[in-house]
Formats: sequence, C-alpha cells, structure tokens
Amino acid sequence: TVDPAGNALLVWSEDINGDFVIRASRYVIGDPTPAWGPPEEISGANWPINVKPHIASDAVGNAIVVWMAGDDREFPSSAPSEIWANRFIAP
Repeated sequence: TVDPAGNALLVWSEDINGDFVIRASRYVIGDPTPAWGPPEEISGANWPINVKPHIASDAVGNAIVVWMAGDDREFPSSAPSEIWANRFIAP
C-alpha cells in the first residue's frame, strides 16, 4: 500500500526454518537515500503457519494487516484457523 506522500508498506508470507511468518518492509520516500527498510516479522510466534496477508491504509499512512494463521501443513483445508491482525501507526 502507498500513502499520499509516496511512502510504501509491503507485506508477505515467508518460509523461515519451516514456519511461515508475515513480514513487512517500509519504503520512506523522504529519507535522504530512499530504499526499502529491513524486513520485520509482524506475525509473532502464536502459530507456525501464517499466510495470505492483506493490507489497507488510510489517508495519513496508518495501516492494518490481516492474515490467516494455523498449525498444520494441510492448513487451511483441514486445520482450525484464526484471523490475526497487526497495525502500523504512521510517524
């Protein structure tokens, strides 16, 4: 997602040592040398499988990410799942 100033926030699911985590990176257009920031895990250690992240932002750059979480390799077809969220408050 991109805010009106041109800053961007990117989220994805990534396999790290057999667990799928949700990661995020931010691109700040106003930095002296704009570049993507280092990836940061935002899903935590509650579930080993975190997939299908979706992101939305408002007019000032605040964002919310939601994703599906579960605990089985057959997820989401046979394992119980939950919806989790994390939010980003624009500086």
